[in-house]
Amino acid sequence: LYFIENKQKKKKKKKKEMPGETIYLAGYPFMTAGPDPACVKAIFEEGTNKFKACIGDRLARSSRMGSSAIPGMPGTPVTDILIELKEWPIPEVELKKLQEAGFEFKL
Repeated sequence: LYFIENKQKKKKKKKKEMPGETIYLAGYPFMTAGPDPACVKAIFEEGTNKFKACIGDRLARSSRMGSSAIPGMPGTPVTDILIELKEWPIPEVELKKLQEAGFEFKL
């Protein structure tokens, strides 16, 4: 089970120049140098806050995971966030809030 942020609803931001080179493995982008740790931290905090705004106190904790959690680690240009919940399942009203915030629910 996971949520992904729907990129179509997100406002376009000016792209920051990334270090290293982008290569494509099986059609997916892969960065040969790790992203700026400050940028990853900001994305993590924004995503966590956005999720918490929808589910409130149900959020037990959030953690960074994947290659972007390791400073300087090459990998895909994605900041993965692990969300731990106090209670499951998420009520329909909160799922609706997540959808309205631009998240897609995948099972």
